Amino acid sequence: MASKIGDGMGAISEAVVTKCPVVVADIALDPVLGRLLHPPGAHGDGGEGGDGDGASYRASSSWPIMSKRGQILGILSMFYQDAGTPSSTDMTLVGIGTDLAGIAIEGKIADDTIRHLAHHDELTGLPNRFLYTRHLEKALAHSERTNAPVAVLFLDLDRFKHINDSFGHVAGDGVLRTISERFTHCLRSIDILARVGGDEFIVLVDDFSTPHQLGEIAQRLMHEATQPFEIDGQECQISVSIGIATYPLDGADARTLLKHADIAMYRAKATGKNNYQFYSATMNTHTVDRLALETRLRRAIERNEFVVHYQPKIDIETGLVAGAEALVRWMHPERGLLYPGAFIELAEEAGLIGAIGLQVIDRTCAGIRRFDQAGIHFGRVAINLSARQFSETALLNDVARIVATHDVTPSRLEFEITESMVMNNREEAIGLMDRMRELGYTLSIDDFGTGYSSLAYLKRFPVDSVKVDKSFINDIPHDANDSAIVQAIIVMAHTLGLKVTAEGVETATQLEILRGFGCDEYQGFYYSKAVPEAEFIALLQRQHALAAV
Repeated sequence: MASKIGDGMGAISEAVVTKCPVVVADIALDPVLGRLLHPPGAHGDGGEGGDGDGASYRASSSWPIMSKRGQILGILSMFYQDAGTPSSTDMTLVGIGTDLAGIAIEGKIADDTIRHLAHHDELTGLPNRFLYTRHLEKALAHSERTNAPVAVLFLDLDRFKHINDSFGHVAGDGVLRTISERFTHCLRSIDILARVGGDEFIVLVDDFSTPHQLGEIAQRLMHEATQPFEIDGQECQISVSIGIATYPLDGADARTLLKHADIAMYRAKATGKNNYQFYSATMNTHTVDRLALETRLRRAIERNEFVVHYQPKIDIETGLVAGAEALVRWMHPERGLLYPGAFIELAEEAGLIGAIGLQVIDRTCAGIRRFDQAGIHFGRVAINLSARQFSETALLNDVARIVATHDVTPSRLEFEITESMVMNNREEAIGLMDRMRELGYTLSIDDFGTGYSSLAYLKRFPVDSVKVDKSFINDIPHDANDSAIVQAIIVMAHTLGLKVTAEGVETATQLEILRGFGCDEYQGFYYSKAVPEAEFIALLQRQHALAAV
């Protein structure tokens, strides 16, 4: 039997609507049950000897089965051959029965819900890592018997953090649901898609014949990810990086395959994102080492393992130390002193360069304070700013906090930036530089000559000095072009009232040429490499002692 649920639709419907037991003493009087159990043209007189069309039922009762929260879980309907109402004993027993049924149904619903949540992602409804691993293990067991290949695709959304940061996590959750639906629709019905992290997904493919097919699947996923979507009336777009590992070539068990697909995904990230990469053993060595180093680098920041060495800047006319450049070193507990080439690029890729940069500023200010307490005065200390630091809105506040902590005068600090950092967003960069100079800091263009090197641009930069890149110093005086470039930079800078420092001076001949060109300062191995603070203090003390003689 079937009937609509609603007011005036019969006893069963009334039990659902009112959430109360409903007793029909005479079915013939119920508009729905009477029509269903006594259809027009039915044979029989409705007595005990009815012909089986349902006419033998004369009365009924309907009992709602309720949850603890008052929700309808079901209806228990009883039909009687005699007209009338149930006895009080029947009422009590049925009431107990519906209560027990409600408990049982709620328990089953709770078990099903718990089982679903234990195996599925709550946001997207996709299998989670646990269930995916179970599917993968079954696929591998089957593959071991049939020699059929199995592939794992590890997906990580590119720039998804920007969505959360710009529009909030509610919008981010909506994007994840949309992306999961898109991925599901572009995959085959036999492929298994799971969400295993914030913006990470995995696909199990166990029916393919060539790697080319896996590439086609990855391309479809990439295409779906890059389709634009709208948030608060604004069109947005993301992409996905994919790593692929296959059984048995890249691993014999689920854990190894997942790890290798993850490694391949990081390789895809490192090669520009929005692409896919297959796993290989050589890639494994490189990426595992890189991930281990990144973890160690984060720990180094927490443990303050970075130190500052100082390379003197020499006034060409007097031959005295006129300043210094603070250069970061990592005092690695196991590997000893590491130079920037061993970790700076990784720090930039991992988003750690800002934290390291602030530690360098802090160490430098602490060093300046110690120089002052030792009665050593030599000019400004230059600190390199990374492009990421230079673009951070909190830079000036962070620097002001550190300077105030160590009670250092801002004029004691010089910040070095590159031409490319300024040219990426000229007006905004120039505004920041103006504010830095207003606060008393000195600014210098580092590696000058390797970027735009235009007088039209240089005259707009609110800087105090330029540093000629060492690549031009290396071959003077033997390379006439480099010599001409260096001389032109010096003349151009002096025309604008800027001081010029030459980097990488290693010979007396280079120094003499620079003196002839009118260069103001130099730094390089000819005078001294970058040295620890104690050695730098000793160097200055010797200079002062000689000057006093």
